[in-house]
Amino acid sequence: MRPCPGVGSLERRGSGRTGRRGFGVNAAPPGGTFRAPGTPWWRSGWELLKSQYSGSSGRSRFARAASWNVVGGVASRGLMLVASLLVARTLGDTMFGQLGMIQNTFLMVGVFASLGLGMTATRFLALYRQTAPDRAGRVATLAPLGAGLLATAGAIGIVACAPWLARVSLNEPALGFALRLAAPMLVLGALQDANQGILAGLEAFRVLARVTAITSVAQALGMVVGAYSGGLPGSLVGMICGMAVGLVVSSLAVRAALVRAGLKTGLSGWLDEVPALWRFALPAVLAGGVVLPANWLVGALLMHQPGGGAEMGQYNAAHQVRIMILYIPGMVATAGLPVLTHLWKHARGGEYFRIIRIKLVLGFITASLVAVPAILAAPWIMTAFGEGFPEGAPVLRVLACAAVITATLNMIGQSLVSEGRMWTGLLLNVIWATVLIGLSIAWIPTHGALGLAWANFAAFAVHLVTVSLYVLRQSRDGGRDRLEPSEVTPV
Repeated sequence: MRPCPGVGSLERRGSGRTGRRGFGVNAAPPGGTFRAPGTPWWRSGWELLKSQYSGSSGRSRFARAASWNVVGGVASRGLMLVASLLVARTLGDTMFGQLGMIQNTFLMVGVFASLGLGMTATRFLALYRQTAPDRAGRVATLAPLGAGLLATAGAIGIVACAPWLARVSLNEPALGFALRLAAPMLVLGALQDANQGILAGLEAFRVLARVTAITSVAQALGMVVGAYSGGLPGSLVGMICGMAVGLVVSSLAVRAALVRAGLKTGLSGWLDEVPALWRFALPAVLAGGVVLPANWLVGALLMHQPGGGAEMGQYNAAHQVRIMILYIPGMVATAGLPVLTHLWKHARGGEYFRIIRIKLVLGFITASLVAVPAILAAPWIMTAFGEGFPEGAPVLRVLACAAVITATLNMIGQSLVSEGRMWTGLLLNVIWATVLIGLSIAWIPTHGALGLAWANFAAFAVHLVTVSLYVLRQSRDGGRDRLEPSEVTPV
């Protein structure tokens, strides 16, 4: 006999025998999946996990974004760490420290040269890709174009000022040639950052993971081959070649992602977008511009101490491990930014702050899982960098502890970016930089690299307290319901 039509659907809605919650015996709870009689619990749990992962809620989108970011990030960061080990063993502690300061110099200049257009692209594409596709297409065009032009001007400035920078930041005038040689890194890095920002804003994190992995492989190979064949200059040339490969791959990926999203690029009406972009980009670049110059300044202070080159080499080696600790939390934070921005714009405050809490726990756990083994194995890890590095084991331990704080902090701080509160972020970063520079001046002359590590730990601890207090107040005040237009887009 044929079953009566609709029985199954009625039972799932709870029209059969009900338990305490009013659902059928075999019915699933809201948001779950139907479990047939005799289905193993693990299979039912797997089906539930898949349904949650493929859903359209903020948590589902965040889970997909974070998982793909982590998959690509773990492999790429691992390759870069291995490459750093090989390069350090080839160059030695002093020259490896100089390489680190050259990279810091370009990171510092790159923040101002690119005007933070990568982060700006992420936020504005997340806001407008569905509600205003024409605006989103213009932003996707302006971000790499503006970043490339500004970075080119910055590269020209570095070439002109290279002797002065080598004397002041590296305490080695002969390295002016190396700075000039590395100038293309500024342009390539700015364009790559803009492309990655576009992919993140489109929530194309599967594609972004592939791009990140390919770029890291190319950079790692370039660094190692260059260091073995040409020392410090060779390592810089290898990095440039790897970044060029990554830029080509990311540019092709961006073009395909924009087509899939149905966004048309072009400059028609671009002047209308400049004021909104400027209101976000200016405080964003100033907020980032506080961080890197502060790091560059304390690094230059360490380089100018007696034996500063070797001390900077130990610090740079420990810093590579800290980057590894921060990488997975950083991928999770990057994945959460477009999701948070979309929720802040279109959803209620409860879902928004729930994602922040999830990110906070993930940041602490993922960083701790890498930091604790690094602390325990610090002497062996530093020995792997080569002769002269094992004395930096205490530096690694302190920086690993600071990395756990930083990872947790980054998860909370993303809420400021998603809400467009970059002026507030600038103020909080100024407090961090003041603590870092003040303690570095006091501790570096007597403790060297270890003093700089402790200054970082203290500065990030203070920063965690200030940012947490601010975000907690926002949560209690109702989040986005209390935002004024002038706070979202400061003038």
